Amino acid sequence: IPGLDIAARYRAAGDQNEVGGDFYDVFPSEPGVWTAIIGDVSGKGAKAAALTALTRHTLYAAALRESSPARNLAFLDEVMRKRAHGASAFSTVLYVRVCPGDGSTALTLASGGHPPALILRADGSVERVATPGTLVGVLDAARFEDRPERLAPGELLLLYTDGAIELRRRDLSFGEDQLERVLREHAGEPAETVVDAIGHRIEELQDGSPRDDVALLALRLDA
Repeated sequence: IPGLDIAARYRAAGDQNEVGGDFYDVFPSEPGVWTAIIGDVSGKGAKAAALTALTRHTLYAAALRESSPARNLAFLDEVMRKRAHGASAFSTVLYVRVCPGDGSTALTLASGGHPPALILRADGSVERVATPGTLVGVLDAARFEDRPERLAPGELLLLYTDGAIELRRRDLSFGEDQLERVLREHAGEPAETVVDAIGHRIEELQDGSPRDDVALLALRLDA
């Protein structure tokens, strides 16, 4: 994406040969506009692979015809409920429409029950982007909302799956605090440096063996 520094990281838990449920993608969707997605589907192995493929392909097709992230998540929800067959088939997704501009980048975010994105501001502060939304593929009356945001030069948007914050059982706040702490420690640094630092901290706090799959995706506007 012009003017954006992008980095990603994926670490599978347990059996490294088994397909996990975490995924991410970045692709052009309109002239001068890109889409970034990250998510986590239910299940492991072949079931997870099939759900991941359905989610990614559906969102790619939807993004080519519709600009609203919330409406595209609603379309995915409809497809999943018709094709996935069963309450055990669902996903969480965070969808971001990325529009680079002169001096800043406009973002529109929508969430399907996914952990909130974090923005590392130029002054070193960290903002949690509240994006209400239900799990995808579960409810007949699913609800998704578009949330506008903006990145200024030197600022970074972090998307992550729940494996990045579920570092201690029954203590989600510990993982959230650790994630924000690493971001603050690396304010102003390249996206790859930030993503690597987060990955190392997660492994360090879990004795080198994360209990859950972890996917990270960072987009930083060049200063």
